[in-house]
Amino acid sequence: MLGTTVLVEAKGLSFDIAVFILILAKAVAFTGYLFHSWVGDKLERRNTMLGRFFLCGSSSTIMLLGPNSSGFVNSM
Repeated sequence: MLGTTVLVEAKGLSFDIAVFILILAKAVAFTGYLFHSWVGDKLERRNTMLGRFFLCGSSSTIMLLGPNSSGFVNSM
């Protein structure tokens, strides 16, 4: 399922806001990739990847199962 479909149909946001949220999420993800690469070089890569997968999975689950308020969705 596309991210815009989830935000528009399930969460009731406008398409423009959904696209903005997804663009912002991609920018944060890029920064996160750079940061986690740096942490993986300094620490152990395996533990860094496990932590990253846990955080990504947790935030996706919270967003899908969270309330329908736009304030909650925008803060995620």
